[in-house]
Amino acid sequence: MSFNLKLNLAVTSAAVSGILLLTTSAHAVIVESNSAESESENLQSSVSCENLTTVARLGESSAPLFSWQTHEFGPEYTPQKRCEIVSAKLDAAVQENGGSFDGLRLTNGPVNHRVVICILKPGETDCNPDNLLFTLKHENERNAGHIIGQLLNINGPAGETINEDSGEQVVVDLGKWAKDHLHK
Repeated sequence: MSFNLKLNLAVTSAAVSGILLLTTSAHAVIVESNSAESESENLQSSVSCENLTTVARLGESSAPLFSWQTHEFGPEYTPQKRCEIVSAKLDAAVQENGGSFDGLRLTNGPVNHRVVICILKPGETDCNPDNLLFTLKHENERNAGHIIGQLLNINGPAGETINEDSGEQVVVDLGKWAKDHLHK
């Protein structure tokens, strides 16, 4: 239990014979609050690139999402560059979603004849150029579900966090992942 102090300050002025007189009055109110509840309601999620790793944050808590090592896409897409691009795209999706992972899903699907990983916002069902996070290496295209599980370090029964719809497309509930990995 904590207490918040709210201070209302009123400033009034009056001119008397060319001299400006300022007076102040203060009114303090002590408000009881449950600090743990208030803090958790105000915490915003974010995503950033740190040491070649896409990291998710909720307040002081953080968890790695993806580690970037591949050089398959040439010198213009170094691991650092891919980390920065994907982290920025994922953070934009989280911020557009009210600073929360709830309702966001990570999945795989085809875009421009390649298998990609994308972020689905509420109401979206398929990957497209606008929600694309990154393209899988050719040798990983057939194992997208396994790759997503490895990237997110998902342990436990697949049905809890990963939902394999057709044997090809895998859907990960990022809200559930965040609850499991980002401690409040």
